[in-house]
Amino acid sequence: MECVFCHLDPSLIEERPLAYARWDGHPVVAGHALVIPRRHTRSIFALDQHEQDEVWGLVQDLRLILSRKTNAASFTIGINDGPAAGQTIRHAHIHVIPRHFGDVPGDERGGVRNIFPPVESFVDALPKGMLIHHTQCEHGGRPHGGACVGENLDDPHDPAGYAR
Repeated sequence: MECVFCHLDPSLIEERPLAYARWDGHPVVAGHALVIPRRHTRSIFALDQHEQDEVWGLVQDLRLILSRKTNAASFTIGINDGPAAGQTIRHAHIHVIPRHFGDVPGDERGGVRNIFPPVESFVDALPKGMLIHHTQCEHGGRPHGGACVGENLDDPHDPAGYAR
């Protein structure tokens, strides 16, 4: 299966040699964007220091761009690192989400818990094979405390085997 983040598309906002920023294809709010390393890896933590520096520098630059475009009061920066954290696309990425007072009706606190009302699921729109399903691991979907989906238990920096 071809990775949707390994190829540039018309939603490109900004690019660097090791990373690029694009609009989220299924935004939770207007201005929701992503910073994506060019090297295909499943975990942000598998990136080397040069890639980390460039990715986080691009998050900073994107925040300034989005501040001007959206007049955001604040930002939520999010990473879903691994299937248990809700990662659905098998390529590391960082969500940069502009926030405004009142964007969550009835909850002015903001934060990362229940910050958005339910939105139409984008999971059904993903190509078959794009999701990380626990049922695809060698444990056949049985609950376990170990790694799954591309296991690499010999790598102390990547115990869950997210990096390829």
